[in-house]
Amino acid sequence: MARIELMTPDSWERVRDLRLRALQNDPDAFEMTYEEEVGEGEAFWRKRLAGACTWIAFCEGAEAGMVTGAPMRGHSDAAGLFGMWVDPTFRGQGVGVVLVQGVIDWARAGGYARLMLEMGEWNQAAGGLYRAMGFVPTGVVGTLPEPRAHLKEVELEILL
Repeated sequence: MARIELMTPDSWERVRDLRLRALQNDPDAFEMTYEEEVGEGEAFWRKRLAGACTWIAFCEGAEAGMVTGAPMRGHSDAAGLFGMWVDPTFRGQGVGVVLVQGVIDWARAGGYARLMLEMGEWNQAAGGLYRAMGFVPTGVVGTLPEPRAHLKEVELEILL
């Protein structure tokens, strides 16, 4: 069974390394690219961790995935789920459920009315996970930045 651990700014190297691994393994699942983040230094990663809640999932001591929860810009009543990723080795083992539930619990405890996320329209596995956990489409569809603007993202939310 996976367990999650909240990271602190002092965990910046662990978070950086896992995030870069995620960007390399599944580049189209993220707005930012490996090339944009690989050169960022300690100050960038510490600031990122100080401004949000990032959890890493562990399975039998191995880093199995990560997710971030933060206030959703432009929506005072909503939190956002960002940067969700499960290492391919651990997919289908409930790691995603544990990560998403951690963000749901955090958002509820923070008094948010809803939790929102954007996901690649093409990502059937992620869509299945989010729907099974109660997320529904909002009707908002966007795209990734160039040169990946051909990839559509859909917005989902769950009422808390």
